[in-house]
Amino acid sequence: MSSVVAGPAAPAQAAPEQPAARADETELARELENPLSKLGSIPLQNQVDLGIGPYDRARNTLALLPTYGFALTDDVSIVSRTNVPLVSQPDATRTSGYVSGLGDVVESLFVAPDATPLPGVAWGIGPTLLLPTATESALGAGKVGLGPAAVVVTQPKPWTLGLIAAQIWSVAGAANRADVSLLDLTGLAELRFPAGWYVDTKPEITANWNAVSARNTWTVPVGGGGGKVFFAETLPLDVSLGAYWNAIRPVDGPSASVVMEIALLFPH
Repeated sequence: MSSVVAGPAAPAQAAPEQPAARADETELARELENPLSKLGSIPLQNQVDLGIGPYDRARNTLALLPTYGFALTDDVSIVSRTNVPLVSQPDATRTSGYVSGLGDVVESLFVAPDATPLPGVAWGIGPTLLLPTATESALGAGKVGLGPAAVVVTQPKPWTLGLIAAQIWSVAGAANRADVSLLDLTGLAELRFPAGWYVDTKPEITANWNAVSARNTWTVPVGGGGGKVFFAETLPLDVSLGAYWNAIRPVDGPSASVVMEIALLFPH
């Protein structure tokens, strides 16, 4: 008797669950692309840089990029973004040979007020810190660096548009290593679709102000990719793939990059 009652009841309860899951996936994709969201995430990103040096060598960087935010007061939040890279760096002057290990860690903190002068536009400012954690000299700057960072973002549905900017100057470190003066600009543009799908572009433009020549100062990538937020049982994940061509680059810099990422998401 009970089995007969339970049989028709199960489909009636299961039917509305699927649309709710799709809505959650789309909203998680929106939060994920917002650099000031308090959504916790642990992305694991693998970037392959191609065409380095006269022998077209490849560099591989596997980076752990934890991000989390929390409310400091009722009106102000703090968002932390960390980059912990594991690098396999080729000898650009030879056809073989690599140096592998931990690179320099970069930590950025953004203080973000809830109220902003422009409706629908969020912003945050704070410090960014370069830590000389590299296990090999070829994998890092050998300097402690410090500077300002800022982010601005707007999310008119179904878009996310924003910019993250940071400038780092070396303030301490090995005297025999070159000083650091590095500008990093990351543009954000994402178009979301139902069920957690999206296409985006996140070019990371850099300027090395201490480069030996103006020709070697800028790296300007052009490209994009896409991905999907989905649930593995109850665990939300994001998987994405992108490709970029460096329209402007240093003489021995990479000509292109392929970026693959999988992220664990921790909604509040």
